[in-house]
Amino acid sequence: MPKAIDGVEFLSAGEVAETVGVHRLTLLRWIREGKIQDVPRDRNGWRIFSLEAVADIKAYAFSLGGPVSRYQPTLFSRSTALKSELVLVARAGKVAAASKEP
Repeated sequence: MPKAIDGVEFLSAGEVAETVGVHRLTLLRWIREGKIQDVPRDRNGWRIFSLEAVADIKAYAFSLGGPVSRYQPTLFSRSTALKSELVLVARAGKVAAASKEP
């Protein structure tokens, strides 16, 4: 949920990551590596992203030409059916791996 400071809306790193379609840690890595510009922080030290900064980040993400990872479309889909399918596949893999252990 956007936070308003002096009438200007700001988003958290998690909200920006979800909006852009990347993981929060990917967003923070891009900042650390200088691929996108760092943003101001609130009084608690948390990064706060203006809507203008979010637009710049979206432009950078789309300039990459595709999903950052092969799981990105599934992980950031609003469809619970896809998320459920991913969970079932992950669980099946764990069960199969556990059954192979001596």
